[in-house]
Amino acid sequence: MTKDLLPSPASTEMSVARKTRQTPRMFVFGILLAVIAGFFASTAAPAQTRKLARVEIPFAFMIGDEELPAGQYDVTDLASAGGATVAFRHLDSGKSFITRTRSLTGETAPETLRFEFVTAENHRYLTRMWTAYGTPGLEIAVQPSVKVVREQLRLRKNPVSVPVR
Repeated sequence: MTKDLLPSPASTEMSVARKTRQTPRMFVFGILLAVIAGFFASTAAPAQTRKLARVEIPFAFMIGDEELPAGQYDVTDLASAGGATVAFRHLDSGKSFITRTRSLTGETAPETLRFEFVTAENHRYLTRMWTAYGTPGLEIAVQPSVKVVREQLRLRKNPVSVPVR
């Protein structure tokens, strides 16, 4: 009876061999798991953002076809790939609006940092902004869907400026 309870030497050798073979597999599996976890941790990291300005805009205004209320805004560069994306966050309501911009290459900041608006069809449209000295301004890339308004914005007649703090 005791003879049947003890494992045979052959089965003990097989068990040790199996454990030895599985150890490299487990090691490779652990490394693979660590690499996958590192990948997901790096892609889940938040995008870099940079506050451009805080501005008080005393009137409702348009960006493209979207109307934004008067008030104080934090303007943040979202540092997106493939172009500049800027977020406007209305401080009173907390609501945000995101838009694309393009650099005004060759146009460094004027003496006064400002946001420039053009009036078209009874609305003021944000068209350009300068938020830092010694850097090019930004032009709003999103255009209104109405052709007449787009043409009036292109002409930039009688722009209204709002200073940046």
